Amino acid sequence: MNEKIKDCLGIALILGTLSVAYVGVKFTTSYPPYPGRTFSVSGKGEVVAIPDVGRFSFSVLTEGGTDLEKLQKENTDKSNAVIAFLKDNNVDEEDIKSESYNVYPTYQYYECNPYGICPPAKISGYRVEHSVSVTVRNLEAVGILLSGVVENGANTVSGINFEVDDLDKVENEARIAAIANAQEKAKAIAGAGGFRIGKITSIYTVNPDPYYYAKGGGEMSTESAMYTSPQIEPGSQKVSVTVDITYEIK
Repeated sequence: MNEKIKDCLGIALILGTLSVAYVGVKFTTSYPPYPGRTFSVSGKGEVVAIPDVGRFSFSVLTEGGTDLEKLQKENTDKSNAVIAFLKDNNVDEEDIKSESYNVYPTYQYYECNPYGICPPAKISGYRVEHSVSVTVRNLEAVGILLSGVVENGANTVSGINFEVDDLDKVENEARIAAIANAQEKAKAIAGAGGFRIGKITSIYTVNPDPYYYAKGGGEMSTESAMYTSPQIEPGSQKVSVTVDITYEIK
């Protein structure tokens, strides 16, 4: 009886050992080892593009007495006149966006009497301000639009910026150039080191913010514009992409 028990235990031990060995082999084949011989290179690609979109904002400010309804109507009439001017000059409705509409009270303050008693301030009037952003797709018309919005009722114009509308396309061009630059470096390193380049094991890209070379800008007001069209230059925009690529060594 004892011999039979020993035989059974021996068989169970052998089966257990084979099972553990199978699991170990399965784990090893499922997860191949990370290549031990690799090298990394960095590449940089730059593309200079001409901006094709301009953006600016304007504000219509009205202020006066305590008749708020009258002030709001005056502000609305002026704002509508400016927006109508923009549409008449081929600015699409979807490119005109109201950013804010604010109503502020103004106060009359009184001096304190000799006994230190100060009368409370009273509302003496209101200020109504409507701010609108504009996207311009015909850059040749930027100067006319800037002077025209002031002529038609805007008090201030600011934030004249130029951008590339399809920035993803420009970034892709810079990315392709960066990868090509990295590949050239990898070939040079492999040639100098006397080895062959294997497959790519990793690639990492860095897209910094685009750098603008823009001319023009600043802020206009009813006092300084004089209703003349300013000379506006969009300049250029440089987009750069850096890639880090790791290769196997054959």
